[in-house]
Amino acid sequence: MVVLGPILAQVAVLSLADRTEARYIVSDDTHAEASTRPLVALDVRWRRSDLRLSYAPAFTILPDPEADPSQSRDPALIIFHSGTISGSHSWGRTKLTLSETGSYGTQNFRSAVLTDQRPINPTPGTGNTTPNSGNSGGTGTPGTGSTAGGTGSTPGGTGSTTGGTGSTTSGGMGSTTGGTNATALRAANVIVHFASSTTSAALEHRTGPITVRGELAYNISGATRPEEQATYPVVRGPRAQVSVTDRLSAADNVTGTVIGQYSSSSTGNSVWIGTLTSSWGHRFDAHTTSQLGAGLSGTRTPLDQGYTAYTIYPVITASLNSSSTLARGILGLGLMLTSSPVVDLTTSVADPRVGVNAIASWQRHRFSTFLGVNAQLSTAAPASAGSLSSVGAAVGMGYGLGKGVALDGGFRIAYQTYEGATVVPLSYAVFIGLAFGAQQRL
Repeated sequence: MVVLGPILAQVAVLSLADRTEARYIVSDDTHAEASTRPLVALDVRWRRSDLRLSYAPAFTILPDPEADPSQSRDPALIIFHSGTISGSHSWGRTKLTLSETGSYGTQNFRSAVLTDQRPINPTPGTGNTTPNSGNSGGTGTPGTGSTAGGTGSTPGGTGSTTGGTGSTTSGGMGSTTGGTNATALRAANVIVHFASSTTSAALEHRTGPITVRGELAYNISGATRPEEQATYPVVRGPRAQVSVTDRLSAADNVTGTVIGQYSSSSTGNSVWIGTLTSSWGHRFDAHTTSQLGAGLSGTRTPLDQGYTAYTIYPVITASLNSSSTLARGILGLGLMLTSSPVVDLTTSVADPRVGVNAIASWQRHRFSTFLGVNAQLSTAAPASAGSLSSVGAAVGMGYGLGKGVALDGGFRIAYQTYEGATVVPLSYAVFIGLAFGAQQRL
């Protein structure tokens, strides 16, 4: 029956894709490196159910960071495996969704800051050839939403795309919820044996214009070797969210959301974050949408010398996305602003951060251009535990060479500080990438 399942399904689609990129990094350790990220995914859909299986490893070749920079260094190969399984079933107006996303392997977070870690597009050259705006927001942690599977979470499962923009040519920025936006990792220039897992279950029910949704998730991430856990400890914990959306009209909706999150670390730290927000979404026309939200977030977080702090922070979310015609092409614009505390995955403390994501893209036929900026800025004192600020940007262009094949290239920049120290000096990357993909209905 397992073998016959896809055959008996109404729709079964097999996707194969890959993106290979070469880049030249100018930093305190100037070097060249290359990466390739293949993808194989199977999407099966029945009348009331669907299932997705995917596997997307990442292979990166870079100079061994542990070797003496003054000597000739042998290249190091790091491999990071990522996979996901998710499924949903609907009956009446109720829908249940279950998912498991996991990753395991070796990773260099310093290298990943200047790497495009967006989800692999199985149909490159068809309107999604623009790379992201640099991975300053998430330090490029593939496998938990940044690659196949599309769950949109960093290793800690905090609910945002790595890099933060999640952009398309129509300016789509994706959305975040107060208290669960991107959590960046300290970008140390070391090869780490790292693993992460996010298990979630969501139940959604619609009654007329009202939609009620509840979700439970459990996240775990960290280094797998004891000697590396001082820098990347194991952080784990549950997260619960309940939201109620009322569609007031065809153009407006309001949503109230309650979120509770607990995380504990192998270092002994533990943190609680509770968030209450309300938001208003408005569609100006078929090509322009906006969202504005506000609320409060309370945290219980450890401090130095054994003290514990209880703090209340304001939570703000604002976004604007639009697409229009310009010079017989499609111009996409997107802007997102966020402010909320998040769980820092290196120290397992609450760090209040302000996020800014902006992207502009233009596409005509096979040609596209893009410009993006991504920043996360900690509002805590620079030397505070878990205080992380990260800024990145990218500019470039892409061209569809043919059906399922696209070429792109451009320039990225990144900078990151952690607990008052610069961990990624102002760094630049010139890159060129080739992507191909194919989808076959079975």
